[in-house]
Amino acid sequence: MKDFYKHERREDTFFEDVGRVLGKSGITFTPPRRMKPIPDRSFVLYLIVTIITAGIFGIYWLYVLLIDPNEHFKYHIELEDGLLKVLESGTA
Repeated sequence: MKDFYKHERREDTFFEDVGRVLGKSGITFTPPRRMKPIPDRSFVLYLIVTIITAGIFGIYWLYVLLIDPNEHFKYHIELEDGLLKVLESGTA
């Protein structure tokens, strides 16, 4: 559960660095803000709540595990399309 959270934080830093490098080349690129960043969820807490609710919370947990990557990759589409557009035009 922590992998996507950590990945997003590193990725945000990376694309901010890309924006700075492109800025020094005269190309303005500002990465879009994430509308729904993946929260820092506790595996232990989710496991305990799943046990307490006799597995019912596990349905929500599964839903979250499926939705988080989908939201992440939707952001990728927006980010990559914007970056490609900026690089093709040479300006923002």
